[in-house]
Amino acid sequence: MMSSTRTVSKTLDVEIKAECIDQLEYIVNSVYLESKKRFIDFVVKKTDPLNPSIIFRLRDSLTGMWAECSITIGGKPIISITAPSSFNFREQEALLRELEEVIYLLKETGGYGKLYFTFTSNMELTHIRTRESYKDILSKLFFNNLVFIFALSIIVTSTIWFLSPDLTRFLVNIMLFQAVLLLLSDRIVFTFCNWKIDKLNRYTYLVECRVPLGEYQDFLKRCYVKRTEIKRDIFNRTLALKRDIDFETVRDVLLKYGFEANPQNTALRKIDVYSIVSKVAEKCGLKMPRRIGILNIAMPNAGMSGISFRM
Repeated sequence: MMSSTRTVSKTLDVEIKAECIDQLEYIVNSVYLESKKRFIDFVVKKTDPLNPSIIFRLRDSLTGMWAECSITIGGKPIISITAPSSFNFREQEALLRELEEVIYLLKETGGYGKLYFTFTSNMELTHIRTRESYKDILSKLFFNNLVFIFALSIIVTSTIWFLSPDLTRFLVNIMLFQAVLLLLSDRIVFTFCNWKIDKLNRYTYLVECRVPLGEYQDFLKRCYVKRTEIKRDIFNRTLALKRDIDFETVRDVLLKYGFEANPQNTALRKIDVYSIVSKVAEKCGLKMPRRIGILNIAMPNAGMSGISFRM
């Protein structure tokens, strides 16, 4: 007698084109199922021209429980999970949510990994690798995670208390220390900035390389480890000669490192950062900052420089 089954499904309110099936297959196999290898029964790609799908079955060899999952794209994605009626319903719902994340990852990335090269016309390329490593480490320590700042504040506070155990003097010293830190905050942050912007060097240039996720790791091995040489070569052929970065130069340089750039996988952007800051300052009724810097961190932190408008 065959046991009954239960199917749960969901249609997501996003659009995924049918031609993204290869990227979806890569994400399912290399990202989602990577941690579930011992449960994989089979994985099949159904290559329908309009609504292709990825179908796979997870099976627990100890309990015999299984769940057959399918993701169909070509319009609004449909996720479906079929399992025995005795399968825990909450676990089935959890699988459904996990597959939703797979779709959202595909939607967010488009199935492509991206690598950006950033330039300014006044950037210094001498010992760039050492300087970037130094700044990246300090930026991650102090700007990406407040735990280190908290730990540093404890050390400073303990030191001040050790030197001045009197409570009144201790509180005064703490306030003086915080006041000095606040007054110098703009200079401290500016020191860590990866790129400096001013009226004469107002532009930031971005070179974006897009690579299918299945080829992304190989691409990083070829190009990311050589990013300093790539940036130096592009800079010396363009900005160092007072020329804007152009596609032909980028293509020629990247070709030396095994990446064939074309308008579909490579994009150039020229951003007038100085004008952006100027317009915001004018709109908010603030003075134009004397210093403008860009930190290479993912987390925005508008309050990093305190109340000072000098930054």
